[in-house]
Amino acid sequence: MMRTYKRKPGARPYAMTYSSATLATAVRLVKSGVMSRRKASVKFKIPFGTLNNKVSGKHAGKCGTPTRLSPVTELRLVKAINILATWKVPLSSYVRW
Repeated sequence: MMRTYKRKPGARPYAMTYSSATLATAVRLVKSGVMSRRKASVKFKIPFGTLNNKVSGKHAGKCGTPTRLSPVTELRLVKAINILATWKVPLSSYVRW
């Protein structure tokens, strides 16, 4: 017989229970000195670690690996590929120049 997992009552919820606007409000209040990090965490129901990282500026970059091409270069490449497609020039991964 197979067992089905049942979460324990009061276990940590892994879904975000706050909105980005609430997080921004809490960060603004902490940075202005109106409220401490711990009090803002309790009041807005945001995990202390998340609030601390946002106030400190940690993890401020984008998620994932940085792209190799800049957005401008990528747009130029897409335009060139589209032009070659309208000219019916076949492209392959092996191209001799």
